[in-house]
Parts: sequence; structure tokens; C-alpha cells
Amino acid sequence: NGKGARALVHFGKKVGNAFWDPACGCMLYGDGDGVFLKKPLVVLDVTGHELTHGVVDATARLEPTFVDADGYQYGEPGSLNESLADIFGSAVEFSANNPKNPPNYLVGEKLGLDQKFLRRLDKPSLDVLEGAIDYWSPAADDAEVHAGSGVSSHAYYLLAEGSGRKKIGSVTYNSPTYDGAPVKGIGRTRATAIYYRALTRYMVSTTNFHDARVATLKAAKDLYGATSAAYKAVDRSWAAVNVTAANTPRR
Repeated sequence: NGKGARALVHFGKKVGNAFWDPACGCMLYGDGDGVFLKKPLVVLDVTGHELTHGVVDATARLEPTFVDADGYQYGEPGSLNESLADIFGSAVEFSANNPKNPPNYLVGEKLGLDQKFLRRLDKPSLDVLEGAIDYWSPAADDAEVHAGSGVSSHAYYLLAEGSGRKKIGSVTYNSPTYDGAPVKGIGRTRATAIYYRALTRYMVSTTNFHDARVATLKAAKDLYGATSAAYKAVDRSWAAVNVTAANTPRR
């Protein structure tokens, strides 16, 4: 709507989190819990992450399948929400291209964590704090959303950059595939455009990973054509994280 985004810093006391609050349409930033997160969570990719939750809230409204008594969220639509926030949070870094904050496919690398990042897109399972997963299985719907987010984050990275070992900027990546077959990336610009169109045109509150595959294929067809290399790469990138037409669960 052309208005600037609002944010509240120093939220709460020893809050190791930042989040989008749909009630105020704003971002809330904690200063860290002093244990795992020792710095305020105001870094650029986290900001992009939280703003993306606002975009999701205004479009697909992806919702967790269930929430436990402690407030932890589970299920594929919620995992997809977290994944898109990481994907576009990373894209914000690449767009800004700040030499003092070099862009990469890591999320929260400036938060001072012992593992050097909060999450990452190339091989999500390297995140041992949240137990992220690299590939889909029927158990994905029971995963906590930050852990489950690895499935679609990994698919996006493979679509953008491809599989295997490579160095982009100062970071070395080595992205594996479920079936061992390689994936050739189509570039970050086209991959991001496909995921954004899929979110804003084809996803709904209950979209799961297999639905997201269909949504991104539709978006790739819209943008580049059904016979394009981009369309074929989208299909291949999802197969590389074990999301295929053949293993789509029955409803």
C-alpha cells in the first residue's frame, strides 16, 4: 500500500526471537535470550524473513496444521510459510548486496550462534539446533515448522543454484539430492520470481509441499512456458527433495 513497515525493537525481556505480528501489522524484535541468541535479532535477513510473513499473511495465509500446548507449530503449510520467509529473507540480502553484510544462503549468520547460522538453504540438516530436514517423507507433516521448512528451502536452493559443491561469495555450499542425480540451477532471479508468483497466485492456507510443487510449476509455466528449461528445473528440483507426482499423498 506504499506505506513504510513498522517495527518495535527491545521487545520484552531476554526474548530470543523476532516475529511478525498480524494484529499490529508490524515486526517485533527481541534483544536475544543471552544464551543461544546473544544479539538483538535486527539483522537484514531476519527482517526480510519477518516481512515475508506479512506478505504471506496478506496472500496465501499459510497456517500450521496444529499447535501444541507450548505454542510450537507443526505441519507442512506452516513449514512452507517458514521456508518462504527464509527464501525471501535471503533474497533481501542479495538484493541489498551490502559489502558489510555479504549476501548468502544462510539465515541469521550474524546472530552469534555457535553453529554460525540459524538456518541454511543448501543443506538444511546442517542446522542441528532445530533439527531441520533435507527431504520430504510422510513424517514431514509432523515436523515442527522450522525443522520442516528445510524441504522447500532446499528445493528453492537447488532450483536457483543447482546441486553439488560450489563457492558463492565467501561461503562454500555442497547441496545433495535425494536420488543422487544432479540438478542444474536456473539462477536466483528466475527461481525467486517463480516462488513469489506461486505464493501470491496459487498457494492457499492449506498448501503442503506437493501442492507447492504444483504451484511453482504453474508459476514457471506462466513466466517462462511449459516447455522451458525453468519449468523442467522446477520439476527436477522438487524430485531432488523427494516431492514428486508419484508420491503425492491421497487426501
